[in-house]
This record gives sequence, structure tokens and C-alpha cells, in this order.
Amino acid sequence: MRLKMFVKVLFVFICLYGKNGISQTRLTAGLRYFNKIVSNDKISFTVDSDDAGNLHLVYLANQTAFFVKFNPKQKVPISSIKLPVTPGNSPHKRFYLITKDGQDYFFWWQKGLNRLKMNSSGRTLKTEVGKMLPSIPLSDFTVTDEADILWLIYSNQKGIYLRKSLDMGLKWSDVIGVYSFSEGETITSVPVMNLHKNAIYLSFSVLFKEARRDKKVIRSPKIMILKATDAGEHWVQSFKLKPKHQGSAVIRNLKIFGWQNTLHLFYSERGIYHQHTVKSGSDFTNPERMTKTAPSLFKAYASEEGYYLLWVDTRYRQKEWWSHIPLHQMFTWDKDPYWANNDLFLSCHSKKKSEVFVLTPQNSYTIPSINSVKLLELDSDIIILWSGLREVGKTLKDKSVPYSIFYRVVPKNKLFIKYNKKENSL
Repeated sequence: MRLKMFVKVLFVFICLYGKNGISQTRLTAGLRYFNKIVSNDKISFTVDSDDAGNLHLVYLANQTAFFVKFNPKQKVPISSIKLPVTPGNSPHKRFYLITKDGQDYFFWWQKGLNRLKMNSSGRTLKTEVGKMLPSIPLSDFTVTDEADILWLIYSNQKGIYLRKSLDMGLKWSDVIGVYSFSEGETITSVPVMNLHKNAIYLSFSVLFKEARRDKKVIRSPKIMILKATDAGEHWVQSFKLKPKHQGSAVIRNLKIFGWQNTLHLFYSERGIYHQHTVKSGSDFTNPERMTKTAPSLFKAYASEEGYYLLWVDTRYRQKEWWSHIPLHQMFTWDKDPYWANNDLFLSCHSKKKSEVFVLTPQNSYTIPSINSVKLLELDSDIIILWSGLREVGKTLKDKSVPYSIFYRVVPKNKLFIKYNKKENSL
């Protein structure tokens, strides 16, 4: 009996801290949440900020959309209003909020691209609903604001396309073909865009499948980086990179941005990997692994001080351990769906310093989806928002714990502190 208990404790310790016994700094102070945003269903959201330092947030709960405007340093929201739209019924779960020139623009895909224009003043909200583009065949889409242009980027079985708008979605350009898929080539990630040195870069991952004579299928993943210098009218292939692991890699999440006069690429595949252009700008460095575990979700952000990595680590989910536990009969608790602890990590990197933080409290749960984790910069602070459960565990099995949205306000000067990479890397 004692031997079983010892093995059980040892296994948990290894899974929590890794082979080297490495731990990270878990933030304990400053956690806040919206006590009026609660739901018995998972909550997704999108957020942006205005010039006054207020956050504008649209969240979906139980298929209903709400608009919330608040100051992250105050407890009471400025406004909280139900919206006259139902984006939760869309088959494409992505949606976007852009705050610009005192207006809010909310985009979602439901039988075409839809736009909700909002003008908030106090506790009132004037809205204008309109369908901007008709329905077209697509696999996924992105709406982003780069270089004072609103971009709609979408993909289907034939290739990747985009449209541009100079008036936040009232009028759109003709379709621009960006990339055509060859036979046996499919896209595996949503294209991401970034402006760097007067050029626009678009990055995505593809998977080549080729059948051999012995009927085996060869899988060859590639990361494509395209470049345009004429406001997105014409695109050329700038880089074609191989991920770290060939043959089994499927890249579903990546990010590209410019920082310190170099182009930085991050992608998720058996962990988060990082590459950047060399001084000449003609090639990329070899992939460097930033984390030891493959996250369900990660995001990367650039700032003047450095860059941030934000990811949800699912190493604590017992269902992912199941196939690796030879003595699984001893772990009766790993069948309990309430025993789940998806931690949210933040790593901050500058030229000389880096640090890793755990943002979530112990025994909480973070939803690992594209519209459940966000990071914003406001002057000297960064604000990290996420949705999930405040507390999970076997003791809560018979209790109703609602989902909510949490956030932390962290001063930048507390993030980039002295760091030893060998001792603190994940």
C-alpha cells in the first residue's frame, strides 16, 4: 500500500515539475474577475482598448453576445449591454473586435461576413448591423487591422485569398489571390499577418501528402512566409521553412512579427519553437524550443521592451497521461473529469532578460481556445485576460461552478527581471 502511494506521489511530481524539477513563479496577487459575467456554459470573448485606457470587450455566453466597457483598474464596469446579434450560432467560432476612432467594430461570419458598428457613451450603446460580404466557401478566416487597412484573409480548398477595406468594412476591394494549393497540399493553420519594415508578411503552414509505390503516405510539413510591398496587391514567397520534426508534424498555430529589426516566427509542434532572421535578413536561424510541453494554445506579442509568449499548458490533464501510465489502475482519480488544471503561462523576453510566470491560481481551469485568452498593452502595464473556472477538483463534483472571465494587470517593470535560462526554462 505504501509502495503504491509512493509511486503515485512520485509520478505526480514528475508530471508537474518535469525531469529537472523545474518550477516557475506563480503570481498570487492581483487576480481579478467579472463577478457579473457568469455562465454555466463556456465563455469566449474578444477585446480591444481605447486611447483613454479602457477595455472594450464582447463576450459570448449561452449563445448570447454582450458588450462590456471597463477600466481594468476599477471594479465597476462603465457599461454592460446585451447585443442584438447571435454570433454564437456561426459555424466559424472566430470573431473579432476592433476599437478605432471612438467606434467599436465587431466582426463574425454567419452566412457571410457580418459587422456590428457600436458607439458607446456611458451606459448607452448605439448599434448598426450590416452584412458586409456574401457567403463564400471558406475553411477559416481572419479579420485584422494593419497599416490603416482592414484585411479579411480566408482560405478554402483551392488557396488563400484576401480583401481590403479602407472604411472599416463598408466597401471592399476585389478578391486578391495570395497562394494556390498544389495537388496534395492542404493548409493546417490560420494565416497570420504582420507589418515589418514597410512590408507586409503573411505566414501559414501547409502539409504535403504524397503516396509512394508501396502505398505509404509521405507527410511533409512546411511553413510558408509571403511578402508584399505594395499594400497587399502582389505577394511573393519570401521564406519556406521546415519545422523541427518532419514526417509527423502538423502545425496548427503560429505567429510572426518584427522586433529589434528582425523577423520572429513562433509555432507550436511538440512545444513552442522560435526562429528569427539573421542579420542579413536572407535566412532564418535554426528552430529553438521554448517549452518542453506542447500547448493547446499559444499567442505571441511584440512590444518596445521585448516580446511575450502566452500559452495554456495541458500537462495536468489526466486524460493526456492515460496512454503513458503503465500502472493506471492505481490512479482512480484520473478518470474524474473535474480533475483538470490547465495553467496559463506568460514568458517575457528582451535582449538580456527573460522570465516565466504562471498567471492562473492553483486548482483553476483555463479554456484553451482562440477566443479565450488575450493580452493587451496599456502604457506601462500589460493586461492578460482569460476565461475558465475559478476552481476545479473532486470536492466540487456536486457543486455548480460557473464560468467567468479573469484578468491580471501586471506592470512591465516587474516582468523583465534577472533570469538564468538554464535554471528557469520550461
